[in-house]
Amino acid sequence: MSRVRFKRRLFTLLEINGGEDLIPVFEEHLKKIKGTTDNSFEEKFKQMLMKEFKFSKKESIRFLHGVYDVENYRHKLKSRSPKDTFKFVNRGSRPVQGGSPGLGKGKS
Repeated sequence: MSRVRFKRRLFTLLEINGGEDLIPVFEEHLKKIKGTTDNSFEEKFKQMLMKEFKFSKKESIRFLHGVYDVENYRHKLKSRSPKDTFKFVNRGSRPVQGGSPGLGKGKS
């Protein structure tokens, strides 16, 4: 995952949980952490949470998992069900699927 995508997910998580005032603080601390979002970045981010924000190790791991799962949460909020997708489909006068082949008109 790219660094920009990680930041976008982090800020979305903060907005969902009502922490918009923490966005500038996190942005300033993320400038200090160098590198792409790999295992070393995750470890540095966890250490930053424990050192600067006084999170426990378990809380920092749970917070990081929340950052990674926030995209799925937003997708569930914005996605429409298949029933809503086909709500406005206009059908013609003929049915979409006919009956079985031997029971048509004129058969006795």
